[in-house]
Amino acid sequence: MTITSQTLIDFNDQSAGTIIDGQYSSQGVTIGSINNDGSMDTKNPAMIFDSSKPSGGDWDLKTDNLGKVLILSEDRDSSDPDDNACGGKFLFTFDNEVTVDSITLLDVEEGAWIRLYDEDGKFLKKISVKTANNGQKDVQIDTPGAKYMTIELAGSGAVDNLKFTPQMQPDGIVNGTEAGELIDLAYIDAQGDRIDNNDALGVEGTTGDEDLVLAGAGNDTVYAGVGDDIVRGEAGNDRLFGEGGDDTLEGGEGNDTIFGDAGNDSIDGGEGDDVLKGGAGNDTISGGNGQDTIDGGEGDDLIDGGRDNDSILGGDGNDTLRGNGGDDTLDGGAGDDSVSGSANDDLMFGGAGDDILSGSGGNDTVDGGAGDDSIRGGKGDDLVEGGAGNDTISGADGADTLSGGDDRDDFVNVTSGDMIDGGEGGDDFDTLDLTGANAAVEYDADNAENGTIFFLDDDGTRTGETARFINIENVIGAVDTRDGIVEGTSGDDKIDDGYDGDPDGDFVDNNDALLDGEVGDDDIIVAGAGNDTILAGEGNDEVDAGEGDDVVDAGNGDDLVDGGAGADKIDGKDGQDTLNGGDGNDTISGGGGDDVIDGGKGDDSISGSANDDLITGGYGNDTIQGAGGTDTIDGGKGNDKILGGKGDDSIAGGDDDDTIRGGDGTDTLDGGDGNDDIMGGTGNDFITGGYGNDTISGGGGNDTIDGGKGDDTISGSANEDSILGGRGNDTIQGAGGNDTIKGEDGDDSIFGGKGDDEIGGGDGDDLITGGDGVDWIKGGDGADTISGDDGADMIAAGDDRDLILGATTGDMIDGGSGSDDFDTLDLTGSDVAFITYTSDDREDGIITFRDDTTAQFEDIEAVVPCFTPGTLIATPQGEVPVESLEVGDRVITRDNGIQVIRWNGKRKIAATELSENSALRAVLVRKGALGHGLPERDMIVSPQHRVLIANDETMLYFDEREVLVAAKHLVGRPGVERMDAVDVTYIHVMFDNHEVILSDGAWTESFQPGDHSLKGLGKAQREEIFAIFPELREREGREGYSAARRMLKRQEAELLLK
Repeated sequence: MTITSQTLIDFNDQSAGTIIDGQYSSQGVTIGSINNDGSMDTKNPAMIFDSSKPSGGDWDLKTDNLGKVLILSEDRDSSDPDDNACGGKFLFTFDNEVTVDSITLLDVEEGAWIRLYDEDGKFLKKISVKTANNGQKDVQIDTPGAKYMTIELAGSGAVDNLKFTPQMQPDGIVNGTEAGELIDLAYIDAQGDRIDNNDALGVEGTTGDEDLVLAGAGNDTVYAGVGDDIVRGEAGNDRLFGEGGDDTLEGGEGNDTIFGDAGNDSIDGGEGDDVLKGGAGNDTISGGNGQDTIDGGEGDDLIDGGRDNDSILGGDGNDTLRGNGGDDTLDGGAGDDSVSGSANDDLMFGGAGDDILSGSGGNDTVDGGAGDDSIRGGKGDDLVEGGAGNDTISGADGADTLSGGDDRDDFVNVTSGDMIDGGEGGDDFDTLDLTGANAAVEYDADNAENGTIFFLDDDGTRTGETARFINIENVIGAVDTRDGIVEGTSGDDKIDDGYDGDPDGDFVDNNDALLDGEVGDDDIIVAGAGNDTILAGEGNDEVDAGEGDDVVDAGNGDDLVDGGAGADKIDGKDGQDTLNGGDGNDTISGGGGDDVIDGGKGDDSISGSANDDLITGGYGNDTIQGAGGTDTIDGGKGNDKILGGKGDDSIAGGDDDDTIRGGDGTDTLDGGDGNDDIMGGTGNDFITGGYGNDTISGGGGNDTIDGGKGDDTISGSANEDSILGGRGNDTIQGAGGNDTIKGEDGDDSIFGGKGDDEIGGGDGDDLITGGDGVDWIKGGDGADTISGDDGADMIAAGDDRDLILGATTGDMIDGGSGSDDFDTLDLTGSDVAFITYTSDDREDGIITFRDDTTAQFEDIEAVVPCFTPGTLIATPQGEVPVESLEVGDRVITRDNGIQVIRWNGKRKIAATELSENSALRAVLVRKGALGHGLPERDMIVSPQHRVLIANDETMLYFDEREVLVAAKHLVGRPGVERMDAVDVTYIHVMFDNHEVILSDGAWTESFQPGDHSLKGLGKAQREEIFAIFPELREREGREGYSAARRMLKRQEAELLLK
């Protein structure tokens, strides 16, 4: 990193009397004088004055320690500057933005102003300076980013010793040096360029954080950071890291190591033995000269090894690999890769995926790996292994050894000296295509899959050149092919007992079976491409329908059918058939017998038979119907629709989002992965949702249901079900019957429904509703919300802070205990008459309802008896619930005896509104909280409702024996607290005057129609009041409805809480 040096201008290099114009431009500054309007001042130029030898008798500027100084000369005469000086402005214009460090001022007894501006003319700093007569002062300015500086003299004066430090000027290229360096986010080059500094200047198209890095000579390490960067390592053994963005990385000379990291990078190793790694993204990599080691990493990469013996790995993705020169080792890795060697002896691996491999020249070794590969050995004596998958292998020139490996392989372009092994593993049916080879075949007497190929001249005579094959099920194109296989063409064939298109004269049901294990009318039919119609007829037939939309009637016998590619229609008919739809959207019917059906790839429609079938949907969104019998069905991958039908079926949905219906019988249903929709049917079914957010319905019967992982929605039936929610936030509905329900992990919502249910919430914050019936509810761990609903329920809330909503006759409620235990029993709407606490800590008790029945609770830390409805108001006839009072009823008042109710009203506020506006939440005044045992029972009022306070403190503070205090202002007093945000109903009672009435034994206020309270009512209620008290429509009328007592403000009420 380069630090720019400070510049000093002391004017000693100029002669006295010199007018300063551009003399110091080479040092980065132009000096002159200006008028107030900014124009150049030619009458008062900046001029050099010799302070050590003042002329004209001007001793005010005399000093021995400054030498030449800069003055403003009004008469363009340096001999007498001070006597004639009347001020002016110096202008210093810097080539680039600088840090102005300091300047010396001499004899500015009348004062001077120093002002600095940036490149846009924006004001930066202002300094006022004044010296004594002939005095001098070093002024510290220390202002960075300055482009212009003016010094305005009010009268005489001179300047000297200007010190400034030029700021670095980036050129848009991060340059290294000749030495090996670490170039990363902390590195700054000589021009101030940095990586990821958002300082790109458009060099080679770079913008923002896109960097151009020239590392220079030496063994450098470069971390390019974010952005689409260009990095050139140049000479030396460099380590380059592209990091984020689509980077261009060039190693240059030397043995370089380059990591593309994330992004679609372009990497060129250049000269030397390089190690190149593309990382994630679709990278383009060139090894250049040298023995390089290249790893494309993830993404679809294009890799060219360049000259010499390279080692190349494509990695994940559909890669293209070229060896170019040298004996290269190329490995495509996972994905559908294209791999080509050079004219030398290469070692090539296709890896997983459907790869294309070409050996080119040389004696190559080629391994296709898993997948449907296309392999060409090229010139030379090649060793080729197809691996798993349906491979196409071409030996081309040379005496090649060709092995297909597992599955269905095709061998073409066989030449003299080749050894071909089709392999026997997997879905095996190998084809040797001798079309155009002019060759005959002789099969081994002991194995019809092995044989020798004899090459013929134009006259059909053997030339002496041969090739061998083993484990080949199908040979086509030979002059003398095997009998026993009925072959179609590439067109739309109808292959039945009248088909005569087989090139070898084979017929269906011609009693000409020749292969081992085949007798009589047992046919092997290979239909080939095209939309074929195949009627296999009698016997145990093997049918390969091939590509195209084929129609296959397997006929009688135990048949083996492969539909191949295309949308095929396959009917197994009679017999125990094995049917494979292959690729495409197939329609498959098992027919009679215990069939084995595999839909293969595609969106298949499969129906079994009346027997016991084994059905696999395979890949795709399949529709499967088991029909009759005890079927075993696996939907496989895809969003499948499965119906078991009659019988005790076993159904697995497999991957993805399946729809499963069990049908009749005792079925076993497993949704597997995905968000499945499962219904059990009429029997006693066993249902598992598996992974995913499943929707499960038991249907009829006593079902056993396990939701598995995921947020499941589960419904039982009218019968007795056993339901397990499993992991996830499940929603479970027991419906009818005496159900057993366990929520297990997650925040579950459980509804028992009708019947005597046993419910366990398990872990998590569960919502449990017992429903009708005598339920046994266990909340388990977590902050649960539990409602027993109807019936004499047993409730054990379990650990943590639980909320039990309501109680009914006969309930036994246990809040439980734990590390974070504070349980609440909310009896809102439970028609409670009173509560009797049976423990000193008031956590156990008996609830007595208005019908004299009871419920019990224990380990309940907080009991909410009820809200405003239920508050007892004193009347001449005794205490009456406030909600029972009507207009015209008489009530006892403190001031005016018995008064008649003129108006009453209600306002219900939902929990959601209370959550949004906490100021509306009710206040609980516990029994005795107001002193002298008042109120006589727990009382709940609105936050604005005022209660009467009368004690010595009220007299002391307010000179009033009795005052009214809003309930919300008493919160904090022992026994007075805010309620949780649950539904509440506020009831208002109004008299001719503002009255004080007895509520649960305590004196509280009646409704007072002020501005605030009236706004809290609905329009209809306000109109009711105005009809009775018309004067209240006007402010004067409302002010005339005076308060019964002094009403304390919040700060006044706080005095009573101390």
